Amino acid sequence: MASLSSPLSPSPPTSAYARLVARNAPVVAAAEGALRTLTYLLPGRFPRAELAAEAVYALVSLLSVQHDAILQPIAVAAAGPLAASAAAAADSSHAFNAYVRHLHRSRGSAFRAVAHGVAALQVLQVLLEMLAVEFGGAARKTSPTGEAAPAFSSTAETAVVAAVEVAKTAGRMYLFLASGRRMLLHSAIPERDYDPATLASASEDAAAAAALSHRLPRTGKMVPTIAAVQAAAGATPNAAGSSGTATADAASRVLLARALRSSGELAAPEARMPVLRGARLVGEWLHILRPLVYLLLLHRYGRRSWRPWVAGGALELASLALLVLGRRRRLATDGTRSAPPAPLKQLETAELQRRAVYVLYAVLRSPFYEAITKPRLEKFVEAASTRPIVSFFA
Repeated sequence: MASLSSPLSPSPPTSAYARLVARNAPVVAAAEGALRTLTYLLPGRFPRAELAAEAVYALVSLLSVQHDAILQPIAVAAAGPLAASAAAAADSSHAFNAYVRHLHRSRGSAFRAVAHGVAALQVLQVLLEMLAVEFGGAARKTSPTGEAAPAFSSTAETAVVAAVEVAKTAGRMYLFLASGRRMLLHSAIPERDYDPATLASASEDAAAAAALSHRLPRTGKMVPTIAAVQAAAGATPNAAGSSGTATADAASRVLLARALRSSGELAAPEARMPVLRGARLVGEWLHILRPLVYLLLLHRYGRRSWRPWVAGGALELASLALLVLGRRRRLATDGTRSAPPAPLKQLETAELQRRAVYVLYAVLRSPFYEAITKPRLEKFVEAASTRPIVSFFA
């Protein structure tokens, strides 16, 4: 994976493939969308179609990360330094990317490599399991009853799942410690926050935007020029009246808009995720180690046992409780009594909500699925199959 460049100091693509992607960003985006659509159409079309669909999906997901590493700095450069600064500080959908990109810049190449490695494992995990099941049972042996039985299908699948989970857990432990013991988010790589279809002439736009910015010699940070301020405020040097007055008015409007931001928008990226301590630290460790504990119990007691299912759910619920309820009470301003704990940050709230929804997926995990969920789904499908409209969803 290509390392992510700083959004404040974009550099032009160097490799031939990167230049090809930069010059044809809309075509690349259309190709990604077409291939993703193909994954919905392939299953059931031919033997091993599900395996082919999963392989296409994994390939497109990995290529999308590579393309984002190429196009995101170009998109920021084409938008101009003022837009890049505003997007990085916005306390909305950009908060996640602002925080993750800050970690990538400040923690070095090792952090970026591990983050991309964990993301790649998450994308490839299902495909690797399907390959283990499909080809791990290719060699067969004859059972004592004379029937053909898989030779090592279950063993191959277990080995693949174990290797992937151990690698993911080790990577997430490193990311947790390298981030300063801050809560892990659902992904350690930035999400796409631009439209590749608008980058029809990304290289030309980036070159034009470079004229509206200045790189500071010591830090390498890009700052807007007077022309960029005028363009952002809708002023031009040839506007009616004195060009100096127009420039001053433009600068006043832009600076006033930047000054009237909320505290969340002005907060440093690391301030968006506080350092975990005490019970909250224990809760995060439970969340990181839960998949590994579940896998060990699954290996010990088997898929039909309720112990792994109960233990996995209990660990996840305990983790959520510690992270939400384990916040320490603050000392009030008068110093005589304690005040309620500080509210959760926006990124913390979004991540905890995502984890709470993930707990509900336990109804699709064995043995709960075979004992409770599957029979009810089969009854619903059978009852709805005779009804004209409902049968379409069944």
